[in-house]
Amino acid sequence: MSLLGAVEELGELAHAHLKQEQGIRGTAAEHEEKAKDAVADVVIFLSDYCSKRGFEFQAIIEKTWAEVKKRDWRKNPLDADQKAAE
Repeated sequence: MSLLGAVEELGELAHAHLKQEQGIRGTAAEHEEKAKDAVADVVIFLSDYCSKRGFEFQAIIEKTWAEVKKRDWRKNPLDADQKAAE
């Protein structure tokens, strides 16, 4: 259920973002609060998912971030592939 919860919350985040961009069905501040809540809920659900699967959430984030922050979208705008840049 935690994976489905994360997906549902991601949908809520997209909804809040879209409505804020469109300037409809609420104020910008209301949409921003909904977006923040959805972000937190996604993280909580994914953390629970990792716990149930025996994955170490923090280690996954750190490992992936170490790779992502090396990417250079200016030099390689199609995929930011570091191997192509080297």
